[in-house]
Amino acid sequence: MGDPSLSYLHKLSRGLQVDPTDLYLMAGYTEGHELPGFAPYLRAKYELPPEAVEQLSAYFDFINAKYVNTSNSKGGEP
Repeated sequence: MGDPSLSYLHKLSRGLQVDPTDLYLMAGYTEGHELPGFAPYLRAKYELPPEAVEQLSAYFDFINAKYVNTSNSKGGEP
């Protein structure tokens, strides 16, 4: 069996209510070594409404940006 097609993954993402990009990454459709987003984990692990998943994802993006900027300005790891 070959790799799943992008159209199949897109349909699957709608059924699972996940971001299709996350499924593309999990299936290996990327040149880099990126990890899937945090939202699919939150949806799978916790029974949260979509608004809560969006808020948590945004908060983690905020925290990540804060510490990435801090570590870059200090020239090292936080």
